[in-house]
Amino acid sequence: MNRVLAFFLTLSLALFFVSPAFPETLELAGEKGTSSQMRTSGYVRSFAMYSVPPWGGAETAMLETRLRLKLSGELTARLHAELAYELAPVWRENTPLPMYTMPYQGFSYRAGDLDGTLYPGDPGPFETFEVKQNLDRAFITYSGGSFDLSLGRQPVAFGSARAVNPTDVLAPYPLNTIAKEERIGVDALRLKVPLGQMSELDTGAIFGDDFRTTKSAAYIRLKGYALGTDISLMAMRFRDYSLYGLDLARSIGGAGTWLEAAHVFTNTPGDDYLSITAGAEYLFTDEVYGHIEYHRNGAGTTEKSLYVLNALKGAYTDGGVYLMGMNYLAPGINYQATPLLGISLSVMYNMDDRSALISPSVEYNAAEDVYIGMGGFSGTGASGTFPGQGSEFGSYADLWYTSFSYYF
Repeated sequence: MNRVLAFFLTLSLALFFVSPAFPETLELAGEKGTSSQMRTSGYVRSFAMYSVPPWGGAETAMLETRLRLKLSGELTARLHAELAYELAPVWRENTPLPMYTMPYQGFSYRAGDLDGTLYPGDPGPFETFEVKQNLDRAFITYSGGSFDLSLGRQPVAFGSARAVNPTDVLAPYPLNTIAKEERIGVDALRLKVPLGQMSELDTGAIFGDDFRTTKSAAYIRLKGYALGTDISLMAMRFRDYSLYGLDLARSIGGAGTWLEAAHVFTNTPGDDYLSITAGAEYLFTDEVYGHIEYHRNGAGTTEKSLYVLNALKGAYTDGGVYLMGMNYLAPGINYQATPLLGISLSVMYNMDDRSALISPSVEYNAAEDVYIGMGGFSGTGASGTFPGQGSEFGSYADLWYTSFSYYF
């Protein structure tokens, strides 16, 4: 009975927000007799997934539908507000298949949060039906003319690199995450101050569990422009670590290029690490776009036998690092076959153990605001039940999916 109620709750919310009777804008009473408009938007995305482990385990299947509801607008001339909530009924085989579309559990930088599982009340690892939830945005922004001040749950992300961002340690997405269009919201107080036409001071505090300083972060970032180059310098204190970052982006010979680096100082001797990503992108024709990156993961190791032991370091438990090796090459290409059909292929190649994660995808704009897609992630290389027994990506489970998306 509870499953039926959860299903009809999800369906009712979806129909309520996407029905023609629900207004796209809401008129709210404002100050001094004026009114302000709050806009409603969101999407419904359904994923059918099929996973095959490399070590001969049971094949698994999962079906997830994500309903994202967003309310945003100007409360006054200077005050902007935004609220976004996600509801996701999930069916899976009687197997603890990971959540590939969104990591609902384990948000590191949230002072407090809703229970990630709405139903059942006490889920076990082998539940076949669950309803997940995520309050992903809940913030207000005050624009004071010479500054913007934002408070609440909001996206905070850094870096210009494509595949791996060394300076993005707050809520990075793993490589085999399917839905990445929305950055994970974190609890923050953020101040942005324009210093000139192309420069800005950006500083903030990000709050972790119960506002504890050992679970929180603070940063200051200065953005500017000189010699045809966008320059960003950053200093951050997160957990018990210190990060100093550099981000450069410019055009060279018609190609867009970038260099992003972060040096992290830990509280453990010998565990400090320097990570660097350098890359370029080029529009070959109106239909074909390509890019390539080299990433040096300073927290990783060139010896695959040390992968598991090395993963116990703070870079992996607190620093948002998930790659196991040290040297990576990440090429990719996008082909716009027709105005409605896009095809892409990306590869993450571990140069140390010679394994790769290959990700093809296709998306078709079937109708206005309706998209149909398919794709997957396939690991190549020596396989094993964990990376130390084989290779990094050879130990990844193959994942194939189809998707249906409706935006409103």
